[in-house]
Amino acid sequence: MRFGVVTAVKGAGPELEACLRSVSAQGADCVHIVQCHSDTPLLQSLARTASECGALVFTEPDSGIYDGISRGLDRACGAGAEVLSWLNADEQYLEGALDRVSSEFAGSPEVSLVYGDYMQLDGGLRPVSVRREIGPNMFLLRNGVNYIMSCSAFFTRGMWRDGPRLDTSYRLVADKKFYFLAMERGFIGRHVRGILGAAAVTGRNASSDFAAASAEQARLREELGSGPVPVRLLARMLRRLIKLCAGCYGRIGFSGRLYNVNGVLSEYDSMPVGSRWSNG
Repeated sequence: MRFGVVTAVKGAGPELEACLRSVSAQGADCVHIVQCHSDTPLLQSLARTASECGALVFTEPDSGIYDGISRGLDRACGAGAEVLSWLNADEQYLEGALDRVSSEFAGSPEVSLVYGDYMQLDGGLRPVSVRREIGPNMFLLRNGVNYIMSCSAFFTRGMWRDGPRLDTSYRLVADKKFYFLAMERGFIGRHVRGILGAAAVTGRNASSDFAAASAEQARLREELGSGPVPVRLLARMLRRLIKLCAGCYGRIGFSGRLYNVNGVLSEYDSMPVGSRWSNG
């Protein structure tokens, strides 16, 4: 099974090296496409690291992050990828993630979307919290937050070819619309228990622009036909109840390795990590 992973880059920080190395370390049959906006700083160092990691860099203008991702996904399909995904520049895969996903798709050919749990990291790419998630629920997705994260989500070439495209008029929430519309059209999604990826919360994330995020979320709620405030509050409470019953809250002992900002693997042995951002 061949994977196609896309990283769209514009103004990336030091987390990018961890992202690139986490893909090359998977040991899977994988084409890694780096879509680089033409005015991205540090193009020379990016190209050097990408070459070391076996990634292919394409530099060209685009209309935004989702346009860059879409271009990369099309290129990955052209390179024969059967399973697609994308990582933001501040995200990385955990070791063995692609093997786990490959097994899930191979055992369930009817499934088009697989996603797992994920970790949140601080600016030094150290674990701060773990987010254990639940299966796809259209009511919760329509009326609540997106809990299918790019660092732990994978989909088939058929879903990309025959399903919805990423809406490039959005800057922050096109991923939620993409996953939701795909499942609404009949593509089957499945959650697998296990941490597949990690995302850094650095303060430089695009989602830190709360005013822009709120405006986009309001527009997407209207597009998806979300309910009024009482319905959305019900969805929030129901999601928390389902997660509580599924054992998604509380601390775990994380054992594994993550890349730090220098692109070096750091090992963690039963490190206690909670489900909230602050573990204090």
